[in-house]
Amino acid sequence: MPRVSVLMPVYNSEKYLNEAINSVLAQTYQDFELIIVDDGSVDESVKIIESYNNPKIKLIVNSSNERLGRTRNKCIEYSSGEYLVNLDSDDIAENTRLEKQIKFMDENPEVGVCGSWAKIIGKDEIWKYEASDELIKFRMLFDSHFVNSSTIIRKAVLDKNNIRYNEAFDQSQDYGLWIDMAKYCKFANIPEVLVNYRIHPLRITDKYRDTQLSNADIIRLKQVQNLGISISDEEKNTHLNFTKLKCERLSANEAYKLHNWLFKLINANHKTNSYNHIIFDNFLKSYWAKYVNNFNFSDYNIALMKAVMTSQFSDNYNITIIQKIKFILKCIFLRKNFKVQI
Repeated sequence: MPRVSVLMPVYNSEKYLNEAINSVLAQTYQDFELIIVDDGSVDESVKIIESYNNPKIKLIVNSSNERLGRTRNKCIEYSSGEYLVNLDSDDIAENTRLEKQIKFMDENPEVGVCGSWAKIIGKDEIWKYEASDELIKFRMLFDSHFVNSSTIIRKAVLDKNNIRYNEAFDQSQDYGLWIDMAKYCKFANIPEVLVNYRIHPLRITDKYRDTQLSNADIIRLKQVQNLGISISDEEKNTHLNFTKLKCERLSANEAYKLHNWLFKLINANHKTNSYNHIIFDNFLKSYWAKYVNNFNFSDYNIALMKAVMTSQFSDNYNITIIQKIKFILKCIFLRKNFKVQI
């Protein structure tokens, strides 16, 4: 029985499939099986896979297109390895990837998922990710902090806790899986390029971008629930705008709501201890301070003045006495939106 199962879902990947498969077969670590599930391809993908006639390759062909979530779960279902390694059918693994990731996992039994940096094929660009468990989990508040094609998973964590890809999270299954695993194991990224990631117009995640973004928002809000916060529709909008980290100009009302929401998140995290307090607090405080330091408001009112001047985030302010006075005067004499509740 092989120690590692490399999982490769395939759908109409004939253009890049050889490169992906060859990069697996060329690994310096050879105790693996390659589980390929073809999701009803209508191109030459299946013929390309069958042409290898390699005992390491196990091919399963869906009779129809079952979509990515179900196909990823089928990959797990047919795997037998202690470790599961993801590689999409248009990406390329460095030939020492398995060797380095397995060594890391063996030496760090508390880690359930380990990814790496990724080089973008055809560009002089490397995606770099945080290495430590605490920083990765904090970054997960905003988006997945793994390149899925770079990840190795300890299968026992999935089986022991009855975790699989949520098939309802179409195109965001990996993000959902990490959130489900987060409370049962530690995360890590090896600060080295171990996978070459391809971006192209035919990529499934690009074809279904709107669906992916919508499901990612559901996952972001799920993490708020894990903090024990009941959230109103208004707060949902505030949170999703914040997690997309767009520091655009805010109205006085929007700024007031954002300040209160960030403070609510900090209080909730202090109660649940879900995230490292220092990392969590400092980031949210500095985020609010960016608005204040740049006076990034489109209008002013008394509620905004109170939020700015009495905030517990004020340690991060970098404004002069004169700027404070000007700000207060604007809030008093140029105020709008009188109905804001203070």
